[in-house]
Order: sequence, then C-alpha cells, then structure tokens
Amino acid sequence: AKPFPSALALEIMRAELGGDPLAVFESIDEEPVAAASLGQVYRARLRDGGNQVAVKVQRPNVLGRIAVDIYVLRAALQLVKQVSGMSRDLRLIADEVGVGLFSELNYESEARNAEAFAEAHKNLGYVTVPKPLMELTSERMLTMEWIEGASPASLFLEMDGAEGGRHGAAAEGV
Repeated sequence: AKPFPSALALEIMRAELGGDPLAVFESIDEEPVAAASLGQVYRARLRDGGNQVAVKVQRPNVLGRIAVDIYVLRAALQLVKQVSGMSRDLRLIADEVGVGLFSELNYESEARNAEAFAEAHKNLGYVTVPKPLMELTSERMLTMEWIEGASPASLFLEMDGAEGGRHGAAAEGV
C-alpha cells in the first residue's frame, strides 16, 4: 500500500500519546520503513534509554473504509445467494472476515497477542518476537522494540540459493 503522509501519522501519534511525540521519542524517521493497508511503521528512538523502537500507526479513517468494504461484500454475497438459488447465508463469510479485520485494528490487542505468542514460543531459539511497550501502545498506535531481522520472503530466497534455485525455477514454471 502507498504510505499516507507522515504529518498525519505524527498527528495520530500526538493524539494517542496525549502530547508531542518528541517528548517521548528522541527521533522519529521522516519516512515509514513499511506501509500496509491498515497502517505504517516508523523507526524511532526513545528519549528514555535511547533504545530504537518500531512505531506502528493506524491509517486514518481505516475503520470506516473497512466497514464499507464489509457492507459491500455482504451485499454481493447476498446477490450471489439469490442468483444461484443457494440456501446458505453467504453473508456469514463477510461477517467472519469483518471480525478478523476489526480485531486487527486494535493495536492494544495486537500487543497482547504478541506477548502471548512470545510466551508460547519462548523455547524456540529461532523465533524472536519484539517486545511491545504497553505504556506507548494504544488502540491506534503500537510501539515495540526494534529488531533487525530477515523477512520470511528473504528466508525462502536464501533456501533457493542453497538448493541451486530449485524453488524459484518451480515457481516460474521452468
């Protein structure tokens, strides 16, 4: 997804923190390191201790957009049901999608899920979960420790290299 303006992200941080983000963060990168449909992530440095953190900020008006999308999906599925003569209520599919999407919009819940995931996988040395900073997390802003790492996609590329590109050739139909 295309990033939304950083000025808007700073306004959201200000609203969620109840004041100037630079009172909490020594620095915040001007541009996001990642952007997605629900939000974007900035690298920042805490004033207290100087640790680097990831600050995920929810995209403005995303709740309303998702609500409209779910409404349209429900209407389309109702039309499919009527045209096809199905007896099943396909709108239940849209309802389940909606429940999942709306749960993704609560970053406090996401932080608690990250803590639970970390606890459940603490004995796996190859799994590292960034620690949420709950005092700097709200419904629309998630702050976690910054961890340098590899994306899952890059891990597959490494496997391809180690196995002579076999996976890539299969994916390309070679």
